[in-house]
Amino acid sequence: VEGAADDAQADAAPPADAAPAFGNSTIRGTVTLPGEAPRRRRIDLGADEFCTSAHPDGLFSDTLLVAENGAVANVFVQVKSGLPRASYPAPSEPVVLDQIDCTYVPHVVGLQLGTKLIAKNSDLTMHNVHGYWEATRRDVFNFAQVSAGVQNEATLRRPGLVHEKCEVHSWMGAWVHVVRHPFFAVTGEDGAFEIGRLPPGTYGIEAWHEKLGTRTRTVEVGEDGVVQVDFTFGDG
Repeated sequence: VEGAADDAQADAAPPADAAPAFGNSTIRGTVTLPGEAPRRRRIDLGADEFCTSAHPDGLFSDTLLVAENGAVANVFVQVKSGLPRASYPAPSEPVVLDQIDCTYVPHVVGLQLGTKLIAKNSDLTMHNVHGYWEATRRDVFNFAQVSAGVQNEATLRRPGLVHEKCEVHSWMGAWVHVVRHPFFAVTGEDGAFEIGRLPPGTYGIEAWHEKLGTRTRTVEVGEDGVVQVDFTFGDG
């Protein structure tokens, strides 16, 4: 299956003969939300016996994960502007989005154009993997996965944001950021990220969160260095 976004959603393709530009510099930082960490919403698991047995103490929403120190997980950080126009070869390793205990794992992923996306069902219950472009609500794929061990593949060849939902379990959702280059990262539970192999330049860096919105910073990267770029949400 090959996903396609609207032309208005896709960037103009870089010259076919442009060589990828890599360097030896790194951007790293943390993403935080000051103040008291918001309480997570308890999910109604309904009548699905597998889901309820997998979470005897209850399941809580993963749409906003904030640690006690304010670190925010599941923030997609990418170089948004400033890169030379170049064609970056897609990684040979696929990106895997699994369904484990009635949740998507991971919740947010980055995927470079041309990289294979594998959607798996590791649960002893039926799932339905429905991916659509967030900007247009147009379908990218829709896979019924009736039992554990079923998996489907898709290759997306347009940039954009894909929202994945399970139409059997309404609380299940994940996000796939499709980009042209490899300069991106997703924060973990410690709110940290790192983007390496950058050539010297001035870059626009964007941090995206599904509930908190976006923050941008402009940074200058030199040769063989490490630049600290921190993002704070909730600061207006």
